[in-house]
Amino acid sequence: MFPKSKMSPGASLRYSLLNERNIPAYEVSALLRLPEAQVQRIFNNEEVIDAALAQHLASVVDGTPEFWLNAQRNYELALVEKAEKEGENDGSTAQHKVIHLLKRAFVC
Repeated sequence: MFPKSKMSPGASLRYSLLNERNIPAYEVSALLRLPEAQVQRIFNNEEVIDAALAQHLASVVDGTPEFWLNAQRNYELALVEKAEKEGENDGSTAQHKVIHLLKRAFVC
């Protein structure tokens, strides 16, 4: 089972490619075989990892489609847990907090 991560799959991918593998930013789009704008949306959490994107990432980077889908799911679960915890502290509903955190996470 994958641990819940406070880092989104897009941020993890960005860190892996730019920092750990030292791939220049201008080469990432070519490596991923995706338009630059889409790569930036993934990196900035403006695009979630769905089944099609998970399949594509698995074919051009490391991991399996299940890895990428689980990473996205676990990141979202971490956001939900954070929202529930914050809701306990300030009296707002967890549902309201989840919506707020998801909007903040996916629309920068």
